[in-house]
Amino acid sequence: RKQAGIYAQYFESVDAEPAEISNDKVRILTVDDEEINNMVITGILATEGYQVETASNGMDAINHVRAAKKLPHIVILDVMMPSMSGLDVCKVLRKEF
Repeated sequence: RKQAGIYAQYFESVDAEPAEISNDKVRILTVDDEEINNMVITGILATEGYQVETASNGMDAINHVRAAKKLPHIVILDVMMPSMSGLDVCKVLRKEF
């Protein structure tokens, strides 16, 4: 039985077979200044087996990614946060990584 949420990764080569990636291999960073939102998102994703880490603001998220030994596969950003919006965080992360 396949676990819900397993994603198939397809390679550009026509001959390549898709590789299955199980949830426990997917690293997700959630960024929200409201702690309850991070808790809810983490609870849902962790229950599905994802590796979830959190940051409470934009600079924490950027510093977390900069210091990470393995980059997150997915970053979930709150759009409206104090001092640095989710869009600004996204711009920095895209520029650096």
